[in-house]
Amino acid sequence: MIDIIRSGEARKGPDYFQILEQKGFKFISKGEQWPSTSVNFEGFDFKTNQEACRQLVSGVADACREYLSMWIAEDTFGSDHAARRTWRHEMDVEHGESFGLFYNGNKLRLGTFGTLQGYFEGLVSLLDRDNIHTPQAERVRELASSFPQISTEKEYGSMGQMERESLALELAKDPNVLVQRTYNNMSDTERIALSQRVDTVARAFLEMVSA
Repeated sequence: MIDIIRSGEARKGPDYFQILEQKGFKFISKGEQWPSTSVNFEGFDFKTNQEACRQLVSGVADACREYLSMWIAEDTFGSDHAARRTWRHEMDVEHGESFGLFYNGNKLRLGTFGTLQGYFEGLVSLLDRDNIHTPQAERVRELASSFPQISTEKEYGSMGQMERESLALELAKDPNVLVQRTYNNMSDTERIALSQRVDTVARAFLEMVSA
């Protein structure tokens, strides 16, 4: 499972918010900070490996806080992903590791909410294993099912036969390639709408488990 970059690490060094604003980035959100508090484990009555399972509950809470702390910005590249990659490389060369840590705090990257979703799915798996159906457990299941699903039907339907054959070879190497391609072709407005749905999930979990 990929760790979300912690906001404290991501925001050390130069003021990248200011640097990116000078380069034409428009920040829609610079993230929201949730205090790190004790976790209320009421309703998480694990029958085996209780301490390890509770650590996962705490891990989900940490991941929610990290997701909410991430920023959203519109850049100047639009759908020109090659230009964005070139610019990113130039920034990495100019600023080093600190810029990479900061840029990984971009909430609109596909992997950010996919990582958080993985935490929730792991917790649901443990709840199912121990047959836990408390109100808190049912709420976790509800939240886990609330993550947005990226439909690839339109993207696949627009392909010709040769493109589909080529895609089949790519899928054999990376099962997520079509989802990634679909997400890359979404507008910023569509991506922001997805992130706002995940925001709602993260806030709801933190409100539930805050001691």
